[in-house]
Amino acid sequence: MNNSNIKFLTKEIGKYLRELSVVVVGIAITFTISNWIESRNNKKELEENLETVKLELQENLKIVNDLNRDFYKHVAGFSNYLQNNDWQNLNKDSLKYYSDYALYIPDFIVKTSAFEMLKTSGLMRLIKDKKMIQALWNSYFFLERLKIANDSYRQIEITEMERMKFFSIKTSTFDLSQLYGFYSNRLANDLSYSFEYASKVIEETLSQLK
Repeated sequence: MNNSNIKFLTKEIGKYLRELSVVVVGIAITFTISNWIESRNNKKELEENLETVKLELQENLKIVNDLNRDFYKHVAGFSNYLQNNDWQNLNKDSLKYYSDYALYIPDFIVKTSAFEMLKTSGLMRLIKDKKMIQALWNSYFFLERLKIANDSYRQIEITEMERMKFFSIKTSTFDLSQLYGFYSNRLANDLSYSFEYASKVIEETLSQLK
């Protein structure tokens, strides 16, 4: 191979390498930009998901606090009142006050769609704060346990009322005497405490989502 052929070959190889380097750099830049855009989009989507979860937790917190304030605290008060007094000595006005609360059958609906969406999206892996992840799981775990506990209380209450044929008679404040055994236990006290504890857990989680 003479010198002219070597020079030509060297020139062509150099040209090829320059073109190749341009292509490689172009691909690298494209991947970098694509990764940056994807990362930015994922971050934005995660923020939107967490904001939705935050709103959902706020709604659940209100439901928890309202049910505890409007029902379980009153029934817990009724339970304490019965435990500290014989039925024969109960005040009629007190029975009248507690009757509306005691005879209410509580329903508790937990909202979880936003949290389920966050779990299935795969975006949770992008949350760097592991304590926040744990807090989210704890909040929804306690909401689930409260749902189970409330449904159990509801079913026990309905079963007890049916056993006493409570639904077949005209209710009055004095009919509560048939359910003395049920309402004098500490179940409502325990549930009220559980609602209070769950409320604190959710509030702590919300403070981390700010």
